[in-house]
Amino acid sequence: MFHKNVVVIDDVGDFFEELSDVFHDDLEIIIKCINSDSESLKQFLKRDTYMILINMEGLKTDLTELVDFIQNNLFYLALPIMVISDDEDFVRNPPKLDSLLFNSIPKPENMYDLKSLLEFFIEILEYNRNINDISGLPCNKIISSKLLYEISQNTKFAFVFLDLDKFKEFGEYFGLYKASQVLYILADIINQSIIEYGSFEDFIGHVGGDDFILILKDYRSADVICNDIIAKFDERISEFYGEEDLERGYIETINRSGEVERFNIMTISVVSMNYTDFKNQTFDQVFRSLNEIKKKSKLIEGSVMLKS
Repeated sequence: MFHKNVVVIDDVGDFFEELSDVFHDDLEIIIKCINSDSESLKQFLKRDTYMILINMEGLKTDLTELVDFIQNNLFYLALPIMVISDDEDFVRNPPKLDSLLFNSIPKPENMYDLKSLLEFFIEILEYNRNINDISGLPCNKIISSKLLYEISQNTKFAFVFLDLDKFKEFGEYFGLYKASQVLYILADIINQSIIEYGSFEDFIGHVGGDDFILILKDYRSADVICNDIIAKFDERISEFYGEEDLERGYIETINRSGEVERFNIMTISVVSMNYTDFKNQTFDQVFRSLNEIKKKSKLIEGSVMLKS
């Protein structure tokens, strides 16, 4: 189990003891207390730090200097920092700090209220950490949870895998920014197709790189949606190439060996599996079958949809 370490900066320690007590039986959220001096911060702020709480009344260091020190480390630049204070004026008018995620709240009379608030914030953080920053779509952890849920409920659905052909070569030729734009456009295309031909309950996920998945609650709509995505993608991908590239049907580049290589205009491969393919199958077996079909799709020129 991965722990969510909440670091409390409290030079006095009284606030930490109260908060630690209400989380003592929590198996995921671990409360750690450290002092505000630079040596303690360097020693105890780790990569697995989830968020930072600062007890304002127990702070012996200037708050601005403390936050600046923490965020001088790029890994902690976007780490949420919450300051808890008895001072109502401070809470209403917190200082303007150079922090992306900084908030101040009044110290609660009941620590269980704070526990509920922290659990709520952590759930939001956990969800946001599992969203792809390019496509804005859920990533692997959410995808797995959704797929396991649908299987456990024994529902009827279509599982669709989408993969771009020649995406890697496109990125090496045109650069990372333009490649990211293609992923953003593909996410937009998928969403449009779901809106037009799918249902509100359909799920879109971004596995990573150029791989996307769909869980379509009306499995009978899979063919229409997949073919619509292909048609839209083939039309819009031309926006990313020059006229000469489109006329030739390929881009031409020099590889690391100094040889000229040609790569076709990017296309999309779509693999659709029916819910019946998941019966009595493990995750590994399902994805092995999926990969075998995907390999076949790569041998076919142009955009294509294959079914299991």
